[in-house]
Amino acid sequence: MWLDDFRAVYTREKQWTSARLSGVGIICHSGDASVTVPLEADQRHDDAGLDPSAVMDLRLFKSSFSDKNEFSWATPQPFWGFPFHETCWILLAILHKPQEFEAQALHGLFRSLPHVSVGLLSFGHNYGGIMKYLPKPEEHIPGEEYEIYRRYGRRRYYPQDPKRDPMEYSDPLNISSLQEIFQQNLKGQGEFHEKNNADKATMTNDTPLRVSNPTDCFQIFPTEISDCILMFLPSKDVLNVKLASATFAALPLTKTFWASRFQRGFEFHCVFESHGLQTKDYDWESIYFGVRSLQDNYNFKNRRRIWKLLLLVEELHGRLISAELQGTASYSFFEPDAPEDKRSWNLASGVLNEPEIDFSDGCRSLFTRTVDITFKVTGVFVTFARFNGMEYVSGLRFQQHNGVSSSLGYVVLNEEIEMDVDGSLLSKDGCGISGFYLAINSRGVRAISLILSSGKVSKWFGKHDGIPKTRLFLNHGDVISLKAGFDAFKMVALGSLGDDFTPTGLSDLRDHARWLPDLPNESLSLNVSSLPLRTRRPPTKYEPLTMVLYGGLHGAHLSKLTEISVWMGEYMEILGIYFTYSTEVDGHKVHTFGRRWPSGRDERNRVPCDCFGTGDCSLDDCPRDKRVDFPIDGPQGEIINRVDLHNDIDGAFMGFRINTSFNRTATFPQKLVDDYPDEYPLLPVETAKLTTITGFYAILSSSQAMRCLGVISEYIRKDDYRGAIPEARRKAKRTLSMTQTE
Repeated sequence: MWLDDFRAVYTREKQWTSARLSGVGIICHSGDASVTVPLEADQRHDDAGLDPSAVMDLRLFKSSFSDKNEFSWATPQPFWGFPFHETCWILLAILHKPQEFEAQALHGLFRSLPHVSVGLLSFGHNYGGIMKYLPKPEEHIPGEEYEIYRRYGRRRYYPQDPKRDPMEYSDPLNISSLQEIFQQNLKGQGEFHEKNNADKATMTNDTPLRVSNPTDCFQIFPTEISDCILMFLPSKDVLNVKLASATFAALPLTKTFWASRFQRGFEFHCVFESHGLQTKDYDWESIYFGVRSLQDNYNFKNRRRIWKLLLLVEELHGRLISAELQGTASYSFFEPDAPEDKRSWNLASGVLNEPEIDFSDGCRSLFTRTVDITFKVTGVFVTFARFNGMEYVSGLRFQQHNGVSSSLGYVVLNEEIEMDVDGSLLSKDGCGISGFYLAINSRGVRAISLILSSGKVSKWFGKHDGIPKTRLFLNHGDVISLKAGFDAFKMVALGSLGDDFTPTGLSDLRDHARWLPDLPNESLSLNVSSLPLRTRRPPTKYEPLTMVLYGGLHGAHLSKLTEISVWMGEYMEILGIYFTYSTEVDGHKVHTFGRRWPSGRDERNRVPCDCFGTGDCSLDDCPRDKRVDFPIDGPQGEIINRVDLHNDIDGAFMGFRINTSFNRTATFPQKLVDDYPDEYPLLPVETAKLTTITGFYAILSSSQAMRCLGVISEYIRKDDYRGAIPEARRKAKRTLSMTQTE
């Protein structure tokens, strides 16, 4: 079966730069950690007289490079690599003709991707629909990243599972129906009888002629120009333009147009049988509708699915072989011969996986580069690399006053973007770069913004909405020193000179945590003393802190708050907090912090119950979740003036209590405190003096309880109090008066 034959891009032990393409081997069991495969690309496992010395035992998907044996029960294998179905490799070669793929580039690409399951690398997509996303899209929380997993427990493709789509088993390379279509429509070989006449009528030259419209601007174009316009349009837009314009409605679709549907960028580019054929020799209109009639053919569906995935590989391969890594090489596990840089660095990064551990999520730094910029910077340029439809920062270039450029990473001059295009930021005397704002997900740097010594900030470059953010300040002095980590195509870490994090230091949580939706405003106090130490440390996992300013900046919305609701799970874990307002705030009267109160059935087919977990429910399938609603009289000046937390002995968040300025309290969950008053004591959060509580921050998840809870407060000026939060104003005045008396 076609699914058994495979090739691999492989290397031996720690020969990182010596990757090769293997011959064709065979996989008998999908769970095998090692397989036997010929060493040379022109050999097959079933070649007659194949010399046993010409084959190797190959370790698949190796991602941990510890000196210890990865599997105690297995014999260590010197050869390791990443497999490709032979059929997919043939399709990839056809796609990339006449060039050949470089095994070294592909090996570097695959080393840059997490290994998430047996036989799977995580490209960020769901393999054309045959894998599932976790969490489900309807349960997704902003900033949360999707993981993929198999739809079915059975890993092997056969014996065929009736629950699986037969497309997955179907050979995408040899499709007899396609060959028949081309044979039947070769000029002089007869006519192909279309089945989808209704579809054809909407696209062919039989479109009714419309009355000339003097407002139709396309009337002035020569026919040749109109033909060219149609050839560049996607097929669905061709129909739309024919409906919108009488000129195009009357224009016949030429043989060249129909042939263009099989070119790169159009719907049937995957029909490689059409590549290189002469337009004049075939009835391309009939071929188009003949191929279109194969939409439900399992083999053709699989061809289209795989072709789209291979286009992503080809795009990345093109970047890998065209962009050279720039900067001064620094010692790392994968470059042991580079000189060691012993300076201390502050790094902002994705979720970096060290070489000694299993690479199952996040990113891995394969190369480390540094740059020292000695002259005043007059221009900054950023280069991006595309990966699965997303853009990542791949390199930075700094233009200096003396005309010299210093580059860091994969810089492509004809693709880079200038970050100060009008010269309004860096051209002024004495204005330099003091740092960066960075949008970073688990896989690397998605967007960047300049922080200037004048206090100005540039706009964002790259995708930053919904991406966790942090900031990186540069070292003071005449020389700007930067260090960055890279995988095979993108930046995964960026750092500046500085001291390592110390728990007792004065480092700001803004500088090493990742924040959603944005970094907290400088006017906000984060009151970090109440947080467990592990939350205050630089993150080692993808755990961004999500912030909600329920009171708004400067307390603008405190007077609108009318209710706080808390959703607790079956085991009293905090799942979500909801803030209800008297009027709409940013387009909504209810704002959700954490998981949403479910509107449908859960994973055990249970519906949310109106009992809210009160214990009075008689339903057998009640999920036993509990929602507690606590009214807040914001219009009359009631505010939260104290928050008490209860954490377990390891610092894990268990619950909290809010206290209001009207001497009312609410505890979530109350039962935990009632049953275990000594084990889970409530401890007050120490907020900055003269500040008012206006928000919270936490680590959120769609599949787990809320982890940690931080309190945000802000000093609100007298002018901000007027008419908005009278009680808060009175409280601040009383506090200020007491302070002055003391």
